Amino acid sequence: MAFSNVGSDVEVVDYDGVMASEIIEVWRLSFDKALGLQQRLDSAEGQLAYLENVLAKENEILVLLEQNISRVLGFMALGPDTIEQLYLHPDYLGKGYGRQLVDIAKARSSGELSLHTFQANLSAQKFYLAMGFIEVSRSCADLESNPWARSRSQLKDILYRWRT
Repeated sequence: MAFSNVGSDVEVVDYDGVMASEIIEVWRLSFDKALGLQQRLDSAEGQLAYLENVLAKENEILVLLEQNISRVLGFMALGPDTIEQLYLHPDYLGKGYGRQLVDIAKARSSGELSLHTFQANLSAQKFYLAMGFIEVSRSCADLESNPWARSRSQLKDILYRWRT
């Protein structure tokens, strides 16, 4: 069921499990490009299990679809007052779709949102700052929960917060 038009041929819809494989493809492509990964240590199957068994059960997932061919262009996983994941296909960056997804998250929040992004993801940092988020702290995610990483240095992250 569509609930938000973001463009003439693009809409935001609620997640449906039939979209899972396509979401994983977009997620991996976007993530790898943003972090400059050449080779991953994790499997798409493991990420699919994470999507289905953790993200989809603990969060609301919104999917950006190209209407005429039902192609997944991106997705956002929302927890209570958190953006857990937000990824767009690299070909659709800079077209306002990320802004539209964050605006939806802001509207559904209690007036505060937090999120993490990796320090290596400079474009995400610039985007979130432009969306009114402020840096709260820097830390390092754990290696065990990030099987794609080769070292802890890849896991340096930033906590951002937005308030009305």
